[in-house]
Formats: sequence, C-alpha cells, structure tokens
Amino acid sequence: FFYFSWLYYNIMNSFHEVSLVFMSAQFRKAVRSDLAFILRLDKEIFGAYGGDEDPLVIEERLEVFPEGCVVMELSSDGNTQRVGYITCEKWVRMREPMLDESPKESHQPSEPRFRNPSCRMVISVLFETIL
Repeated sequence: FFYFSWLYYNIMNSFHEVSLVFMSAQFRKAVRSDLAFILRLDKEIFGAYGGDEDPLVIEERLEVFPEGCVVMELSSDGNTQRVGYITCEKWVRMREPMLDESPKESHQPSEPRFRNPSCRMVISVLFETIL
C-alpha cells in the first residue's frame, strides 16, 4: 500500500463554511469486487465525451495485468470510500492508446516496466495538484 495524508478542505452547507478534516489516502490493488465501481466511474467521467471503454476491456485488463490496476481510497474517522482508479498494461514501445483495444492482444507481460523520468515528473505534479 502507498499511504499519504493531508488536510482536506470540506465545503459545508450554503454558508460555505470551510472545515479541516484529516484525511488519509491509500492506493491498493484492485480486486474483482471493485469492477462495478471502476466501470461506473469510467462511464461517469468519460461517458459524456464518448471516451468510456467497453466494460469487457476493463475487465480483461484486471484479468491479464492485475498488478496494473489500483483503486484509490480516502479514509476519515474510520470511514473508507473509493474515489478513483488506475488501470494500465505493458507495451513494447510508447504509442497512442486505442479505445476499446483488448489488453489480451496489447499487453506484453514479459516487457520491463516503462520508466521515463519526464513521465514520472508529470505524474508527481499531477498528484500534488489534485491532492
């Protein structure tokens, strides 16, 4: 698990009162029971733009590369809620991803993990910005 904590500003009621709540976030390996949540979130986020994936593709990704599927959870006062997910697969080389491409055909399990310092920097900035 990857843990980190921060102060979360929670806007409450119409008076826009700001309260500080201690939150803890963790990423954990996705499991089959997370699939409905992942599919709902994919549809909710990308569906309006026609960019949501075929549910079978996401299910296949979880099947062929479970290490590349994680769920983000937030915890506060003993309550835990799933708030995000990441799915990925290994490719031979960098290329433009295709919507609804079967990971059974595109995933290359023998490939080393892709490490690109510039991508790592972008991901770090992204997480710092949203969290």
